[in-house]
Amino acid sequence: MKIDKEMGEIEELQFERDGEKFKEEYLEATGFPSPAKDFAENDISADDLIERGYNTFFCKMSRDIPEWRLATGDFLVVAKGEDLKSGDLFIAYINNDFRIFRMASEGYWSTPYSISKKEIKVWGKVTHSIIKLKR
Repeated sequence: MKIDKEMGEIEELQFERDGEKFKEEYLEATGFPSPAKDFAENDISADDLIERGYNTFFCKMSRDIPEWRLATGDFLVVAKGEDLKSGDLFIAYINNDFRIFRMASEGYWSTPYSISKKEIKVWGKVTHSIIKLKR
């Protein structure tokens, strides 16, 4: 997806959601079951941790926006259908591009330009960010 460099670049990531979860198989080469096998029953999946999984998407930042503490490589969790309030980050579709914005009380705005809410279509609210601690 093409994103305007001055408005906050993002890259949408596609994930398969077929209901299958990763399951680790333990090889019992010695003939004895693994002592950790009893603790491996609860697999973790992003679908278990995120409400309304089919309305939730992951995006990856492709540039820094230090004002919002976002950096290249950070993942954004974007939920469609969430209500926006002042201060919320959201992804919008404008001029055939997806861009990241912050909601302001008087309308939508983004660093460094202000844009009227009539010009954009809200795609989803950024509910979480997953950051890399060591850069």
